[in-house]
Amino acid sequence: MELIKTEIKDLLLIKFKKIKDDRGVFIKPWISNLLKNQFGENIETYITKTSPGTLRGLHYQSSNCPQKKLIICVDGKIEDLVVDMRLNSNTYGKSFKITLNSNDNTGILVPEECAHGIFSYDNSIYACFTNQIYSPEDELGISWKSIKDFSNLPVIDVSEKDNNLPYLK
Repeated sequence: MELIKTEIKDLLLIKFKKIKDDRGVFIKPWISNLLKNQFGENIETYITKTSPGTLRGLHYQSSNCPQKKLIICVDGKIEDLVVDMRLNSNTYGKSFKITLNSNDNTGILVPEECAHGIFSYDNSIYACFTNQIYSPEDELGISWKSIKDFSNLPVIDVSEKDNNLPYLK
């Protein structure tokens, strides 16, 4: 497992183990002793299947219950979207995007209080590992439409909740 720094503090790309042969694919995206210092414990994991043209996000949890996320694309292709929402960060408001797909062995570790979302290019499946339980009363978000780097995505479907998120000022 290799950790790669990005321009946003604590936002890391993770190269994980992947073995492919005639039987299929074996991936190992989580090794506790290698991720513990950057992530903590894996408390909650969920898998999401998303239709082509769908955008989910951009969500994060408040400082009352901040949540780190490790995202990997299990099947298909997604655009992973992150915006630094930490007021004390020198990269506050800075955005980052990366294409993740099932053909590579890259994941992204999203720091606490960074808004996160995905755009699905096809019928995709991604896994999200978190270091805190999801807390609906602490959920915050910003509109993807307020982030210039994301405006060129061919979005077809967005939930009503995500369409009504406030713009980043």
